[in-house]
Amino acid sequence: MNKVGSTYIYDSQSRIVRDTVFLRVLVKGKVSLYTLNEPDAQERIYVQKEGEAPVELVYRSVLKRSGGKSGIVKLPVYRGMLNTKMTDCQDLANKVNQVAFKPSALKNLVQDYNMCASGVEGNYVATEEKVKFNIYTLGGVSYTFLNINGHPNRALNEPKFTGMSYSLGASLLATLPRRHGRYALVGELLYKSYQTEGTFRHINQQTEQVYTKYTTTFQMNQVAINVLGRYRFLDRSIRPYVSLGVGNNFLLSDNSHQEVYSPSYPTENRKRDNPMANIMRKHEQTLLLGIGGEWKRLQAEIRLEKGNGFSAAEGVKTANNAVAIRLGYRMK
Repeated sequence: MNKVGSTYIYDSQSRIVRDTVFLRVLVKGKVSLYTLNEPDAQERIYVQKEGEAPVELVYRSVLKRSGGKSGIVKLPVYRGMLNTKMTDCQDLANKVNQVAFKPSALKNLVQDYNMCASGVEGNYVATEEKVKFNIYTLGGVSYTFLNINGHPNRALNEPKFTGMSYSLGASLLATLPRRHGRYALVGELLYKSYQTEGTFRHINQQTEQVYTKYTTTFQMNQVAINVLGRYRFLDRSIRPYVSLGVGNNFLLSDNSHQEVYSPSYPTENRKRDNPMANIMRKHEQTLLLGIGGEWKRLQAEIRLEKGNGFSAAEGVKTANNAVAIRLGYRMK
């Protein structure tokens, strides 16, 4: 068929191509009805009589030209196909010859036929596919890189801060019914530790000896709320997937500090509070990208996280980049 506007026109030169597809059940009985959603969004409908192979119902549109004018003639071939499947229930003959080419109308017709053929009233319509929910427990470790730019304090602006952290929590996985469950939405609630450390040495230019050493440690506890979309590639024993989403980290507590050490003036060695406490914000936004897989009830994932840090001061930029290894177990 060729597509003209929103109408598919029958082309006698079209080739028949064999392929294997998965059909979704609409009605199951002596005569069954199926649907197939194509990538081009054209819905195809198939009918199957008990003991026979499914065949596609055809509603053919033919381009006719006459007297210099052209028009589209629609041929309801599907009605004749349904008639051949339902010859043993003549009470439905008029309904078959008038049925519209719509899933709802065809479902009602096939439902009526199955009740007529079996002599038993019942519901032959397939149960609608629903979203499937699963709950996972999660745990993992991450390695974080923190960069601070624009701060007047060289002990904050020049070091590269790094550190290991861990996270614990749970996630809710909502698997969508279409495309054989390949698409899903993920919501996560996590408790996260955060720790990075960097060192700056102020050197006496005359003696080239360390005059003062600053060791700054950012140590916080956070709660994270993440929302991601997930796509699964294969439906086998090991099911790889990729996920993409956004996260929000909220500060619970801050134990950050800075240690100052001066070998020349040992009496000035001391521990200070968080040197960025006056410009700290309590909320960080992040972008999340994960690649992982599932096997039975287990889940493993490598995740990249890019956040905008914790600076609330204009001109002072912070950036968190983390690589995490996550493990999960399906509870339900």
